Amino acid sequence: MTASEPHQAVEAGPFITTHASVRRTPGWHAAFSWASIALFAALTPALFFLGMTKVALFLLLGIEAALIARPYLPLAEQPGTLRADTRGVHLDGQLLVARNDIRSSLILPRRDGRAMVRLEHGRARKRLELLVANEADANSLLQGLELGTSRAISRIVLPLRHLVPPFDGVVVVGVMLMMVFLSTFLVSNILAHPEVFTVGPLAAVLLLQRLRTHLTIAPDGLVIRSFGISRFVPFHDLVGCHTYDVRAESGFMKRGHEVGVVLSLKTGEILRLRVELSHWGSEVSVTGLRARIEEAWRAHDAYRTVDAERMAEHLAPAGRQLDDWLDALRRLGSGASAGHRNAPIPADHLWRMLENPSSPPTVRAGAAVALSASPSVDHERLANSARAIAQPRLRVAIEASAGAREAEIEAAMEALALEEEKAAKRPRRRFFDGASR
Repeated sequence: MTASEPHQAVEAGPFITTHASVRRTPGWHAAFSWASIALFAALTPALFFLGMTKVALFLLLGIEAALIARPYLPLAEQPGTLRADTRGVHLDGQLLVARNDIRSSLILPRRDGRAMVRLEHGRARKRLELLVANEADANSLLQGLELGTSRAISRIVLPLRHLVPPFDGVVVVGVMLMMVFLSTFLVSNILAHPEVFTVGPLAAVLLLQRLRTHLTIAPDGLVIRSFGISRFVPFHDLVGCHTYDVRAESGFMKRGHEVGVVLSLKTGEILRLRVELSHWGSEVSVTGLRARIEEAWRAHDAYRTVDAERMAEHLAPAGRQLDDWLDALRRLGSGASAGHRNAPIPADHLWRMLENPSSPPTVRAGAAVALSASPSVDHERLANSARAIAQPRLRVAIEASAGAREAEIEAAMEALALEEEKAAKRPRRRFFDGASR
C-alpha cells in the first residue's frame, strides 16, 4: 500500500436494516459488580472486628471470582430493526447509545458471512455488539454514525509483541507449571493461609492482561501498548504496511508459527504486530488488521492539500516563543489579527485544520487554541475532536482548549513544540523489532 492510492469517500446517511440483532451487557452485570463491592465494604469491618478474618478473605475471593467472570458472561441478544444515524444507534425506535458517547468501533467479519460491529461507549467503555448481514452493511452502519475511517477509533487486542518462537511455548509451559504448583500449594494450605488464595486469582488476571498488546487505530496514527508502555506511530511516518507468515524451527517446541503485520517507518525502523503466534490468537484476522490500518492511512493522506500547508504557517510555532505563539493564535481566532493586509481566517478553515489527521500536531493544537478564543466556539465539537486523537499530548492540548484550562494549554503546547523540535533533529536509524529470520 502506498500513500498515493486514491481515497474513496462514502456519502453518509442513516442506515436502516431489519435483518440485525444486538448483543449488549445486561444491566444486572454492572449492578451485581457494584453490589458485591458494596457488600464487601459493609461486612469486612464487622468480620475483622469479630475475629472472622478467614470469612472476610473468602468473601473477597467470591467477589474476585464474580468480577473476573463478568467479561466472559454471555451477552443478551435481541433481534429487531436497527437504525444508525448522527444521533446514535436505535433498535426498534429505542436509543441504545448516543453518537457522542461512542469511544471506539471495530468491524469483525464472522465465519457465517455476517459481520459484527463492536462499539465501546461511555467512560466505562461498555460493549455493544451489532450483528448485520454482511461487511458492506457494517461499513454502511458506521457511515451512518459518521464513524468512517477518517473519524473512527478502533481498539484491538493482539498477542504480546515480545513473544517469539520458542519463547511463546516456554511461557505457556511455564504458566502451566506455575498453575500446577499453586494449585498444590493452595489445596494444602488454604485453611492456614487463605490470604494467598485471595491474592492468587488477582495476580493471575493481571499477568494475563499484561501478556497482550493493545493496538489503537486512530485517524492520526497508531498507539501500540505492551506491558503498560505506549508508543505513538503517526501515519505521516509510515511508508509501508504488509503481512508476513513465518514458520520457525525451535529446539524446545519443535515448530513455531507466527503471522502478523509489518510496519515500515521513514526512519528505517521495522515494527511487527503479531496477530497469530503459536498458542496465542487474537480477535481479528491478519488480513482484517492490515485492511483496517490501510483504510485509516489512506483517509489520513487524503486530507493533504496545498491550502492546508499554507494555513499551517499561521498555526505552527515557527520558532516563536510560547507566549508569542499562544497570543498570536488567540488573536487569530478572535479576529483581532485581521486588518487591511491580513484577512480573517474563517472558523470552518480552522475546524478543517483541527480535524485534519495529516496536519502536524502543533498545527492541529494551534487550530484548537485559535478556535477556543472565539466567543461562538462549539466546545462539544472540540471535545469530540479530542476523543478521535490517539497522540496523548495532542489530545490533552485539545481537551484543555475545549475546557479553557489555561495552565494545561500552556504545558501541553510547550510539550508539543519541544517534541516536534526533537523529532526534526532525530537521526535516521534502523531497528528490527523481533527475532531475526
